[in-house]
Amino acid sequence: MGSDVQQYLIRWGKSRAINDPYHLDYPHETPFSRLSKSGGWAVKLSALDDETHGHVDRVVSQLASVDEYRHAVIVMSYVHCCSDAVIARALSKETQTRHTRHHVRDMRHRAEGWIESRLGG
Repeated sequence: MGSDVQQYLIRWGKSRAINDPYHLDYPHETPFSRLSKSGGWAVKLSALDDETHGHVDRVVSQLASVDEYRHAVIVMSYVHCCSDAVIARALSKETQTRHTRHHVRDMRHRAEGWIESRLGG
């Protein structure tokens, strides 16, 4: 997957919509603390502009109608900063079938490719 698209997903996952009820009053957590908690991204990425954030959000939302499990994997990976092993346990519990971290990684890669094709990358 192209690094530009992956950065869009990382930046999308770290931000919230302006009209999100959680942030109507004020941010409860700074972007820096969210990035530092993830542990995977030492370099702070700039926020997406509203238009780009909306576009990425629409594309990720469209993925939910195509494949709800790939959508869940993207959200858990980029928004909640879950590892593939944690996602595999959550999916296994929800679907009552065994999922491995390798299966989750493959699902994430396919979802990232689908998103990349829709973002025009």
